[in-house]
Amino acid sequence: MFSGCSSLTSLDLSNFNTSNVKYMNILFEGCSSLSTLDVRNFDTSKVTDMTDMFKDCKKLKSLTLGINFRKVPKEAGLVNGDGWVNLKTPTKIVSGDGQYAVIDNYGKNNYKRIIIPTYPTNIKYTYNQGYHQLQFTWDKVKGADRYSIAVYQAGKWVIQKNNITTNSFVTPKNLTLGKTYKVAIAARVGGKWDNENAIKHAVTVTIPAGVSDFDGDGYYDTSDPRPSIRDDYSFLNNEIYSINMYHDDENASYPIEAVSSSSVKTTNKSKDECDDENYFRFKWCGNGYKLYSVKYESNNKVLSINQSGDVVLEEDKNLPSQIWEVLPYGYSKDNLPIDGLRFRSKLCYTPDCKPTSYFLSYDGSKLTVTTKDARNKVKVYSPKGWTRFGEMLLNKYGWENTGASSTTALENYDHNVSIGVDPEQNIYKYGVYDLLINQEGGNFPKLNFVDVKMDEVCCEIMGTYNALLLDNVQVDFFKLAAEFEENACGNYYVFGGNGWAGSDPKAISSCLDAYNVNYTTIDIADYRDIADLVEVPFNPDVIEFSEEFEKTYNNKINKPACDAFDTELKNGVCGIISYKFDVRIHTYAAVYNSYSAVPISTFNLLCKAKPKDYPKTFSSTYDALKNYNKGKLKNIDHYLVGYVLK
Repeated sequence: MFSGCSSLTSLDLSNFNTSNVKYMNILFEGCSSLSTLDVRNFDTSKVTDMTDMFKDCKKLKSLTLGINFRKVPKEAGLVNGDGWVNLKTPTKIVSGDGQYAVIDNYGKNNYKRIIIPTYPTNIKYTYNQGYHQLQFTWDKVKGADRYSIAVYQAGKWVIQKNNITTNSFVTPKNLTLGKTYKVAIAARVGGKWDNENAIKHAVTVTIPAGVSDFDGDGYYDTSDPRPSIRDDYSFLNNEIYSINMYHDDENASYPIEAVSSSSVKTTNKSKDECDDENYFRFKWCGNGYKLYSVKYESNNKVLSINQSGDVVLEEDKNLPSQIWEVLPYGYSKDNLPIDGLRFRSKLCYTPDCKPTSYFLSYDGSKLTVTTKDARNKVKVYSPKGWTRFGEMLLNKYGWENTGASSTTALENYDHNVSIGVDPEQNIYKYGVYDLLINQEGGNFPKLNFVDVKMDEVCCEIMGTYNALLLDNVQVDFFKLAAEFEENACGNYYVFGGNGWAGSDPKAISSCLDAYNVNYTTIDIADYRDIADLVEVPFNPDVIEFSEEFEKTYNNKINKPACDAFDTELKNGVCGIISYKFDVRIHTYAAVYNSYSAVPISTFNLLCKAKPKDYPKTFSSTYDALKNYNKGKLKNIDHYLVGYVLK
């Protein structure tokens, strides 16, 4: 179809339905200008010939495969080069060592072709405050026998040293305080210097102007609330929030909005009206946070201060102007914390070499930065009101009143982390994913949730955790458990096997929103109109699955919802399903495998199943729910709610 399209640079294949395709030979042959290819929606279950599918795609460096694209065979002709890696395990080559790649795929994955660089990468530097000098380090370049370091001065590059034999260099002492240096490091491979790439990947370093970090926690003493104590400020890492600016009115906030991939502004939206344009992912980088725009995260855009002093979105280059310290707003005369935060840039204004901080600020008309520590109060809000773990800590520390109410959740978190899960009994290796199973065994009877043990009550957390992993979302199980305890228990309680309080499965949707996941909800309420047509009296005794019962009950009430779930699951990454039996509710994660005669693979469906029993497979979700209770039903409202992650 695209064979010989040598000038083709991009393709949108999101609407292609290949479920009945048998031949994909020479599909992309000769697409020599194509560097990225996303075929996550391709279903190759019926394909019998992939010969030369990727032949002569010489520039292809990124390949995204979905759950129904299980294998890239040798005959597909995908150039292997130095090998392909899965971005989930970027240090492990998964394509073999032959001329053409062979990739076994599980789930939705992004693969990158390794191209061994001829220039230094991972350039890092440390500053010696006592001697005012820098030490640079970098990853060794394969085949390099010499390195050279140059500094950009007066409009040209000036070599400082060109016979370096190790991957480290220490500058002279007494560098100028407050001065910014642009540094390039080149490597000599096979007698040739790659100066072009060295300059392209040059780093910019600003010498701190008298700024120190006595305790080494990454925050300068000029803003660190406890400069002599090494605090852990990374508790907001990888969480998503709207950043809300305040001015004169304590009740009026103005969330930051990404207007484009390069500009931001403040809006008068309420926190409940915020969407992707208003959300930022906080990523800890050792000495502060980089704030990635959720809408433009794929473009690697972070909140920055440009050379004109404006707040903008720029590509992450690890500059001080792109790193922010998140700190409490301040303290009252009674030494009580004031509700709110400050965002302080790592970029310092240095008149006469005296450090002055830049604070993120709103002046009543626009977003800006100021050197005055006033009128710069900030608050953060998680999507859909789902309180994140970091918000719970902000509340505990008194930095911001986030509304978090549960102190037990944080105490349980500390307890659970100290114990952990049993790697032999509670983890099942599914492809590259370490999924959690066996909630009644292993260490789960020792772990805490609310005021009981986790066994039999943590299925909603396990199902959500497993699904997030399968969707390639970074998630910490014990932090997620604390969040469920804070958000999903409240005034609504469901019951585990011994009547213990558990989580509301309807609250999972808010959790998925907070983790910025794309999903579809299949709720039993959407099928109640069918239920109203059939009167089946509740019988507290066990009801056998008779043929008559199948016709009058399951086929009209339970099965339509299950079938709708399966239809979505077939085209999704994975799913979460909750169902009622007796007085209990159970939740588990599932995936659809079109290559199997029994395509529904479930995790934690059977509580007492051992790791060797996983995954438990069924022909359909309807079949899975019947088999859970061994063909018996105790409650007329069986299927409850399902979520399919896209």
